[in-house]
Parts: sequence; structure tokens; C-alpha cells
Amino acid sequence: DQAFDELNQMLINEKPLSFKRAVFITENAYTESLLSYEDFSFQIDALIKLTKSVAAMDGLDYTKNDRNQVLLAGAIYKVMKDSLHFQSPDKKVSFRKTPFTYDMDDYVGKSDWTKMFVSKLLYEQTGNCHSLPALYKILADELGVESWLAITPNHTYIKQWSDKTGWYNTELTTGGFPYDAQRSEEHTSELQSPCNLVCRLLLEKKK
Repeated sequence: DQAFDELNQMLINEKPLSFKRAVFITENAYTESLLSYEDFSFQIDALIKLTKSVAAMDGLDYTKNDRNQVLLAGAIYKVMKDSLHFQSPDKKVSFRKTPFTYDMDDYVGKSDWTKMFVSKLLYEQTGNCHSLPALYKILADELGVESWLAITPNHTYIKQWSDKTGWYNTELTTGGFPYDAQRSEEHTSELQSPCNLVCRLLLEKKK
């Protein structure tokens, strides 16, 4: 199987690790090659350009050595979660970027597994706690921003590090940057789950 072979080549270091490519390969295999990597990449590249534009506006009051990482991380979050207005330098072209939102219809993919896909999120602008953090991770990787997917029972979010605050959470589903204690209160099943210690470990890139 071509999809399995390419993913395996990444795992055994025969090909460079690419979370973006791995996500596409997996989703394309499920749809029996109905997706286009060119289209997928085009939409990712467009979001990267918007993120760089937001970062270029700067205004960040932060002086630690990882300032650029924090600036870009914040710009990714804004592009995904805020309503933004963009205008060309000559002011002849402008458009409004609306935020990605949560898809309440079959949000666990019980009837339609493609509801979990990043490709679906890109086309429909709606996703869930699987596709939203996955897209953030793709953008972060492409921009050289360190981030880790974190898994808890029935939920996925992003963990990041800043020199000022240490570890912090980036929540793409409800929005915000909750502390671990806040996350435990919001997701009480995490406290009751026997796999809590395992499921809350950060996923390394190969995982």
C-alpha cells in the first residue's frame, strides 16, 4: 500500500518527517485518493501567508529570547480563531478572514469519519477537537514554531513552551490558553480515567 509505505519511510528515516504530509496521506487513503495534495498545500500555504502578515503587524510586548516563537504562535492562533480584516497596500483589495468554528454535527465522526479530517476543516471552515489542533500543528511545523499535540480522553489540544511562563496549553476548540488545573475542571473524565497519566503525555513527532 503506497500510503503505508510512505508513512513507514518517515518513521524509519528514509524520508523527512512531515506532519502535514502524514495527515494528507492518511486522509487521502481513507477517501481512496479523492483528495489533491496540491489543493491541500495551497490552502495551507495561504494560511501561512496570512499568519506571516499578522505577525508582521507585531505589537507584542515580550522581550524573552523566544520572542519570535511566541509572536508566530500568537499569529497562528489569531488566524484560526479571530475575525481579521486584510487590505492590500494600495487599499484596492481587501477581504475578511472569518475564524474556524466548531462543527456540532456528528463531531466525533460516528456517521462520517471525514468529519475528523483537516481537509474537511479547510474546505468547510468547521472542525472539531481532532482537526483544529492538527491544523494548528501543521501551521506551526511549517513556520518553525515548536508545538506538541496532547491527548486526553476524548480530546486533543496543543501544548507549547515559552521562556516567560513555561508550559502552556493552546485550546483550539473552545479557544483560550487554559492552565492544566482549568482543563481538569472542564474535562472531569480526565481525572477519573485509568489512562490519565498516559493519555496526557505529549506526542512526539513520530507518534
